[in-house]
Amino acid sequence: MIDECKGKTVVSPLDLSNPDITKLTPIQYRIVEEIIDAIDILGGKNDLTTPLCSWGDTLTEGQVLEMLIEWNNANKPLQCL
Repeated sequence: MIDECKGKTVVSPLDLSNPDITKLTPIQYRIVEEIIDAIDILGGKNDLTTPLCSWGDTLTEGQVLEMLIEWNNANKPLQCL
């Protein structure tokens, strides 16, 4: 399946056999689009926006949350003591 996410084509198989994946509501899609815009404005990387584009399509909300937590943990700025 080919999806459009913020003008970017995302090729992903829609896994309808996974009962944990639920479609987002139209307002949730708009919220995700605005979050992706904010990430882009702040110079965010594609590896940060990709989970958001797949939320409700090929990834469950739990998977998206886990990926974002992992990304945040791997990209935290170094703290000076």
